[in-house]
Amino acid sequence: MDSLVLLGSVAPTLIHHAAEEGFDLIAMSTHGRSGLSKFFYGSVAEELLRASPVPLLLVRPDFEPTRFRRILVPLDGSKRAESILSLATGFAKASGGELLIVTVLPAPQPERVTWHKVQESRGKVEAAGVPAKIVVRYGDPLKEILRVGQMREVDLIALSTHGRTGMERFRFGSVAEEILKKSKIPLLVQRTVGVLPRYQGGVRSKYKALRRLAEKVEKL
Repeated sequence: MDSLVLLGSVAPTLIHHAAEEGFDLIAMSTHGRSGLSKFFYGSVAEELLRASPVPLLLVRPDFEPTRFRRILVPLDGSKRAESILSLATGFAKASGGELLIVTVLPAPQPERVTWHKVQESRGKVEAAGVPAKIVVRYGDPLKEILRVGQMREVDLIALSTHGRTGMERFRFGSVAEEILKKSKIPLLVQRTVGVLPRYQGGVRSKYKALRRLAEKVEKL
């Protein structure tokens, strides 16, 4: 394990560094228990959710290390939602676990297209050597995901997020952010779009200067 000191705004600097170095994952604790630490870690995690092109593993400070034996993956039949499958399958295979694919429909009626696509997704997971089950629920997606997570005692929730901002984020909401706020279950998130414009530009020169400074600090 290496240590490195970076200077700058926390979320943008982490994003630049992770993207620049080609990291596969950013893992961090989310909310502090109270006061300023709760505000700081919560706000950083939420900003990373909205902007990081690198997948995130977010856990609570009181998280006890465990194998991810049961991983809940919400799918709605879309390619965007399915994009998390490869990462979630890798986590399950490494832990000897299984995937619990959850599909939430608005009402108790047949959704043949969605069901067919979810069945295809399960087939891909099982072809990779990981057991997978499908759970169909009806109602509000957020409430049902959290309810199934509790009832099935899952170790991890893995999902993709659109990473919208501004009015689009206000209109569509963010299931990932709400899960982060309301659940104690670790969260694995992958955005389906790249780095937002506000985080681009001047990355390499800024990073090199910060790296040289960090190396000097480590030698003190």
